[in-house]
Amino acid sequence: MKRKRTTDWRKKLDQAGLQFLEGYRVANAIRHELADTPEAQQAIEEVARLLPGFRETKKVQITPELLKRLQDAGSPFIGLHAGQMDLPPNAGTFLEIFNATTEILEQAPPGVIPSAVAFAGTLVASLYRTVKTINFGSGPIGASDAMWAVGTTLELMGSLLKGKTELKLGKGRINTELVDVIRAIRKHQLKRLKTREVLEILTYVGIHVPDEEGLRVFEWRARKKGLL
Repeated sequence: MKRKRTTDWRKKLDQAGLQFLEGYRVANAIRHELADTPEAQQAIEEVARLLPGFRETKKVQITPELLKRLQDAGSPFIGLHAGQMDLPPNAGTFLEIFNATTEILEQAPPGVIPSAVAFAGTLVASLYRTVKTINFGSGPIGASDAMWAVGTTLELMGSLLKGKTELKLGKGRINTELVDVIRAIRKHQLKRLKTREVLEILTYVGIHVPDEEGLRVFEWRARKKGLL
């Protein structure tokens, strides 16, 4: 009788990667017990506090000028201060786009309201990222998929302007959750993990994948689409 192969995949991941997986596993259990409730969100926030590696962050330089631009635009961001901050990737990208756009628009002729225009522009960019993530994941995508996402975003903006409140963001062409977790695993690996080891990790955090071959094919297809 063949013995089942086991490996200590933990030795192949850095500390941030181990924290991410542990936080993800606990957060999954919390969502299973409490569903999408304020209590669940509060518990997950505590997990993120105890395990900093659980959430990916992006370093953003916050300047006094950026803070003023945000204030002038009526931004809902709170807790920002001048200096370098670790922010969620989407928030960091949002602020960078906003800052760059307002700097350009501040060169516009009198009568234009730069900050308001820039803020509207970043909202469109945020909607585009939502469409893209739901349908293709959070990684880079090809030109044709990007054009599809842009077209869908413009359609959604048209619907909003017409007063429609129900928006169709797409059906989700891939398992974006699985793609994002695999990407995080690969990002934090110290030594290349085998497909079997990735399968063990996914099982540990509570993500079901039928078998090793199915995972290998999924990862290959995601890589071919530029998602990994």
